[in-house]
Amino acid sequence: MDAFLHLLCLPLDGSVLHVASTVWTAIFLAQDPDKHRYLSEVQILEYDHLVGAVNEGGFHWSLIVVQPKDNKVLYINPMGEQNVSQQQILQQWIKCVHIRR
Repeated sequence: MDAFLHLLCLPLDGSVLHVASTVWTAIFLAQDPDKHRYLSEVQILEYDHLVGAVNEGGFHWSLIVVQPKDNKVLYINPMGEQNVSQQQILQQWIKCVHIRR
């Protein structure tokens, strides 16, 4: 999954950052906070989009695209998104941004 997303982001002139699924999953599923440190070294506002996959339940993948300059989060779950999940994803991103400050 990570290799495919990385290859998709390469030709986009540096405007898109692929974030490894281990980091994205840790952020959005409120797991291991030590993995959040990866983004502390990244100037996220230099990118139009941050893209990564989240492993949910060990067998299901969802895509999360963050537009940091616009404060938007797009959560794409091929099984369908529930409002509760969308709100949880948004809250985890807000928490991650506040930790960075």
